[in-house]
Amino acid sequence: MSTRDKLCAAVKSRSNVSFTYHGRALVGSPHAVGKGDGEDRVLIYVGSDEHKKGDAPGGQWKRLPIADLSDVGTDSGPFHAGHPGKHETTGLHEIDVSI
Repeated sequence: MSTRDKLCAAVKSRSNVSFTYHGRALVGSPHAVGKGDGEDRVLIYVGSDEHKKGDAPGGQWKRLPIADLSDVGTDSGPFHAGHPGKHETTGLHEIDVSI
């Protein structure tokens, strides 16, 4: 299964993924897969939702080129239930799968 196919499956099942991006091991909740700037991209909430009451979550939204991701696998952590704002979704066009 290709990296893109794994990410699409994770979006459909609302599953977290672990992956490597530019040498860094990360975990995130993918919310959409599509095209942006002429390449396949994933809109993903990277980081953790775990935080103390009153503190902001420790993650952030990113639009990452799928070609720059490796070692994509499933992760059992909680899926980020929030939704991206308009700013986070700009730059992602021709959406193939989304929540």
